[in-house]
Amino acid sequence: MKSWLSLFRSPPPPLLPDTSTPSALPSTTCPEKHDVFLSFRGEDTRNNFTSQLYEALCSKQIETFIDDEELDRGGEISPSLLKAIEQSNLSVIIFSKNYASSKWCLDELVKILESKEKNGQIVIPVFYHVDPSNVRKQCGSYALFPKHWQLIFLGNMNKLPKWKAALTEAANLSGWDSTNIMSEAQLVKRVVQDILLKLNRMSQGGFNSKDLVGIDKHIVKIESLLQIGPLNVRIVGIWGMGGIGKTTIADAVFTKLVSLFESYCFVANVREQVERFGLNYLRDKCLSDLLEQENLRIGTPSMGSTFVKERLRRKKALVVFDDVDDPNHLEYLLGNSGDRCFGSGSRVMVTCRDRQILVKAANEIYEVPKMNFHESLLLFCLNAFKQDNCVEDFKELSERMVYYCDGIPLALKVLGASLYGKSKEKWESSLKKLEETPHKDIQKVLKLSYDGLDEKEKAIFLDIACFFFEFTRLADLTAILGHSAIMTIDILVDLSLVSISYDGKNIYMHDLIRKMGQEIIRQQSTIEPRRRSRLWSAKDICSTKDICHMLTNNTGTNEVECISLDMSEINELHISATALQLPNLRLFSIHDNTFSSKVHVLGGPVRFSDGIRFLKWIGYPCKSLEIHSTENLVELRLPFSHLEKLWDGFQNVPNLRKVDLIYSDHLVRFPDLSQATNLLSVNLLGCRKLKMFPVVSTNIKELVLGETAIEEVPSSIARLAQLSTLDLSSCESLQNLSSNICKLKSLCELNLSGCLRLVKFPEITEPMENLRVLRLSRTSIKELPSWLVHLIGLKTLDLLNCKNLEFIPNNICNLIHLQSFSLSHSPKIDKFSTIAASLCSLKQLQMNYCSSLSEIPNEFGCLSSLESLSLRGSNIVTISSSIKLLINLVALCVSHSTRLQSLPDLPPSLLWLDASDCPSLTTVSNPRETISNRESHPCYYGQFEMDLRNCLKLDPYAYDNILGEIANAIKYCSVDKPTCDMIVVKVPGSEIPKWFPYQSNGPSLTIKWIPPTSVMVTTMSHLQYYLVIHMEIIPALK
Repeated sequence: MKSWLSLFRSPPPPLLPDTSTPSALPSTTCPEKHDVFLSFRGEDTRNNFTSQLYEALCSKQIETFIDDEELDRGGEISPSLLKAIEQSNLSVIIFSKNYASSKWCLDELVKILESKEKNGQIVIPVFYHVDPSNVRKQCGSYALFPKHWQLIFLGNMNKLPKWKAALTEAANLSGWDSTNIMSEAQLVKRVVQDILLKLNRMSQGGFNSKDLVGIDKHIVKIESLLQIGPLNVRIVGIWGMGGIGKTTIADAVFTKLVSLFESYCFVANVREQVERFGLNYLRDKCLSDLLEQENLRIGTPSMGSTFVKERLRRKKALVVFDDVDDPNHLEYLLGNSGDRCFGSGSRVMVTCRDRQILVKAANEIYEVPKMNFHESLLLFCLNAFKQDNCVEDFKELSERMVYYCDGIPLALKVLGASLYGKSKEKWESSLKKLEETPHKDIQKVLKLSYDGLDEKEKAIFLDIACFFFEFTRLADLTAILGHSAIMTIDILVDLSLVSISYDGKNIYMHDLIRKMGQEIIRQQSTIEPRRRSRLWSAKDICSTKDICHMLTNNTGTNEVECISLDMSEINELHISATALQLPNLRLFSIHDNTFSSKVHVLGGPVRFSDGIRFLKWIGYPCKSLEIHSTENLVELRLPFSHLEKLWDGFQNVPNLRKVDLIYSDHLVRFPDLSQATNLLSVNLLGCRKLKMFPVVSTNIKELVLGETAIEEVPSSIARLAQLSTLDLSSCESLQNLSSNICKLKSLCELNLSGCLRLVKFPEITEPMENLRVLRLSRTSIKELPSWLVHLIGLKTLDLLNCKNLEFIPNNICNLIHLQSFSLSHSPKIDKFSTIAASLCSLKQLQMNYCSSLSEIPNEFGCLSSLESLSLRGSNIVTISSSIKLLINLVALCVSHSTRLQSLPDLPPSLLWLDASDCPSLTTVSNPRETISNRESHPCYYGQFEMDLRNCLKLDPYAYDNILGEIANAIKYCSVDKPTCDMIVVKVPGSEIPKWFPYQSNGPSLTIKWIPPTSVMVTTMSHLQYYLVIHMEIIPALK
């Protein structure tokens, strides 16, 4: 018998037991244990319903106790009968017209419910021609102590409360009402089915959703997809990676709903059973159960018999096909006619790892998510400690195990059970072993999906598992691995072997799936790593020492296709110049987060295989790149290299998409890549000796030339019609910008920040509709050009630290799509031009440390979309009252405004106010709306903050108002809205309000705290605190 204490458990039996052989038990015998106890009123039902039910149960080999002796109604219930009740797994109470007139029956009922409470006995009430509400309310024939029963109940008045309570409790249980079922035979059949199911589940440990961690949310979701009620036939797929809990979820839903159906069948492990017994056997066994016909055999691929089909179509059935891995198998099991082979109202669930199988067959698909951390920890503890929380000494180790399992129920259960009762030393050893080799039981389950791939698909899966370790851009990956990768990745996604990010741009692989793939590579050669197809630095598969030895001694083999070496683990590496001329080497990476040069080449520059497609080498030590043929090269990443040039002469690079040579300080020449038709991105940031603007393909989209020595942007830039990003930031030698820049109709972002010699722009005479971002910070411009009106799509304008900029022209109001505008650290700006309502899209305005700015015009109230306004370090004295009209303003910063004297009424949308270090601030308008109404704003994210530190001239009225509103807000959080998040208010002062219950001087304070009762609750629901901090003692907080 297996315990149902986890979300993932062993699957249920393939089909319900074959119980067709009749069997009867002598009714008067009382064996030690019964399956079912029947409680009934003999004169009402002995010779009809009860006898039929008893015979049906016996025919299913269900051991049933029935008392067929004429009992003395005046006597006490016999000890043997009490024992029979106690030793039964399930009791059926048949409430008939005269059931309540028998004190014997009522005593049985009390005993049955006691056994339910103490022993977990299952109780099924059957309301046989009686209204359940009469039983529940004790009215009608169930009115206790009527006049004509006085003699019966005389002397039993002390039992009356128990009898009444028992009747009410039993009537509230889920059961069967004969008035809802057409015939007595049908009622018997449905009750027997219900009993069979409940006993079958009991033999597996019983079903209780409380015992299954996190199961309820899955049941609710799948029930909504099944849409129980409508008469159509629905198929719902349950999809997810191996070990995620698909079978358990299907089983839980099946158990909950099965009593609503006329017939049912749970076909477990379809994949395995088809291999062992064949499809014909499995399909016929399923039909036998659904049609309740022993040894039904069809034997042909099609269902054949029209009679069988018609019988099946008359059945409202609940069916589960578990672990289906072939669409043909599912079609066969569905009778080659999909949902049309089942009766009206039937429901089918299919668990599957391959989404495409479900896309074709199911009405809805439910993707099973990973467990969250709290659920994972609870499930792990239930298996590792047989309790719902961690043993204190094992808490850290438990959390490490949970992080390793990453929300996969199978792994949590298997590893938890394997560690039960083990010492801390064993736990540590197990963790270390898991880093080297995955657990065999987990590996076996996860590998099933891999085994179904073809050879090309397996190769791409292994490349992802062993080489692309982090989130990788999907477009880059498919280009590097070849055109077939696009279709293969779709297959891997459908099999839950990889995942795609929500934005569809990145690909990710679960750590346990990755471990599974890496173990496959390890098995290629357990002794000699150099004979494996993929090598990477990892303690579990191939040590850095093994790779270094191979590269130094030039002992690589033809089997090697990928090498990934983490240099952060070693201090120095000497590599043979020919070590990478391996005929099948496609992917190569040397990475080091320190960006230092640790590699020394022996025997000249490194020579690479002609088949290389991806080359990444941080700190590449050679002056040039030696590749005989670059036709296969897709990505070249050599940041912080010693390159002076890439290569001599012309190289054909038809597949090259990306070049990254950032901070290659010695690079003086960049090759002509005008023929690289697939080139999309060139990043030469920080190549400080590069003076010439690179010649690149007209298809390029991103060109990053920041911090180079480029002096001018040539007119030929007009060729780059697809260019969307041009970064020339901190090109301190740049003086001229070609007027042809306006020809770049695809340009979205232009960054000229830090171009100190750039005094003016060329005239732009054509609209640039796609330009969204223009960055001119730290330039020497004195005024904004009039042609700004041509940037009709501009959303971000950055003029930070333009020290020569004297004024903002009125035509800025024509930028109707502008959302972010920064003028900070522009000391000559003394006023802001009249702002028209046309800047209706502006959301962020930064005017920090504009020291000449002394006022904010009333027109600010027209900025209806403004969300963030920063005036830090300004010389303004007051803020216009029109600020209250900014109905979307969320954040306002006026800190370090030394002349600011007052704050007007602020908009109720405000969630963050920083007015700290305003020594002249004396008045703050009533903050009631600001604090109390914050939740009405759609941008409210659970936190309000007001900072008035070092506003030492704040008048007492304003101070008291603020503290009063804090008290009201805290009360609201504690009483009216217990899920409220956080309110932070910082004010000057030296006293704690009296309404704070716990107060103390010094560095610590003890408060009474009621600890959480479950591992599922790990955070404090409310903690209110008030601190007085001496700023001289803690200068970092000033």
